[in-house]
Amino acid sequence: MADPAASEVTVREATAADNDALIRLELECPLEMGDIAETYDRSPDFFACHRQKETCRVVVGEIDGQIVGVTTGSIQQPSITGELRKIMYVQQARVHPDFQGRKVAWFMSNHLFAWARDEAATAGPYYLISPKNAPSIAFVERGGGRWPIDVSIISIDVAGATDEPPELLGEDRLAEATDLINATHAGEDFFAPLAIETLRKRSRWAPLNGVVEGDALVAVAGLWDRGLATARIQRNSAAGTESMTREAAVTDWGWKSGFDEAFAGLVAGLAAKACDMGRDALTICEPRPGALPPAGLPHRTASIALFTPALPPPAPDAIKGIFVDMLYI
Repeated sequence: MADPAASEVTVREATAADNDALIRLELECPLEMGDIAETYDRSPDFFACHRQKETCRVVVGEIDGQIVGVTTGSIQQPSITGELRKIMYVQQARVHPDFQGRKVAWFMSNHLFAWARDEAATAGPYYLISPKNAPSIAFVERGGGRWPIDVSIISIDVAGATDEPPELLGEDRLAEATDLINATHAGEDFFAPLAIETLRKRSRWAPLNGVVEGDALVAVAGLWDRGLATARIQRNSAAGTESMTREAAVTDWGWKSGFDEAFAGLVAGLAAKACDMGRDALTICEPRPGALPPAGLPHRTASIALFTPALPPPAPDAIKGIFVDMLYI
């Protein structure tokens, strides 16, 4: 790497030619969370984890022509406090340890803010950060806007999943699936209501699976093979251990009232599919405590802090649930 004391920071949109440098950079930029240092291996294609996002921009920070930082912005239009808002999700902010303190993250963020304004994303940025990631929390916390309730992500261990994998849904069920998903998440913050064509496009990345009883679709969920593009590496300094995991994720899900068991069985079947794909875990967002019927498999829950610096967070009792789109995080 270049001398950290030299030259100015320049920012530009990333190109395919940056692929190898970006893979290497992320492996050299661990997220420090207590005894855990976490990195992500995006090889062989750094950009593969972003192609499912409709409006996305990856930017790099350079010093003396060398890439020393990267961050990503994605435009979404979810419902927030009862109103559809165009907002930018800021993700994957990395600055090489040798160049931290040089305002690289600040310059990259300003570049993305200007881009978001051009895209009419006037609700500002939002961030999802592990509370254990003290450096990132400190950086974002200065802008304020932390929500009083954290986002909850359930990670299901798929090693013991033996249920029958569910059937894929056909095109003839798209309208039913759209209505079922929208009804399930009505009133939840950060859920973007779906149109049939939107769901059709998303299902190319996360094929839809379902449960049909009689003539009606009673449960639906997409399954995205996130691990195809990304491996998470965790090093535990206290235990002296290292692990690598690849995950699948549940997207675009919902179930008809009174069919909790059907949805639980569907998730168990998706866990079996994930196991067959060679994945270690199946992740799903739980919008509020107890919202998901148990699938009967070992699991753990992670909390993620949510920040909206440009939007005042609501009071805790006004939040009916916080949904995050697993195709984006």
